[in-house]
Amino acid sequence: MVLEVTDLDQLAEMVNDPKLKPFKEKHTVIEPIIVSFQVAT
Repeated sequence: MVLEVTDLDQLAEMVNDPKLKPFKEKHTVIEPIIVSFQVAT
């Protein structure tokens, strides 16, 4: 899944949501999210 995120504060809230903690503890990959930024040249 690819998402375009323009609000990094909201993204941080979603990633650190306490409701997700039980799901993160079940997986060996704790943060399976890759964040990349487009860099203007």
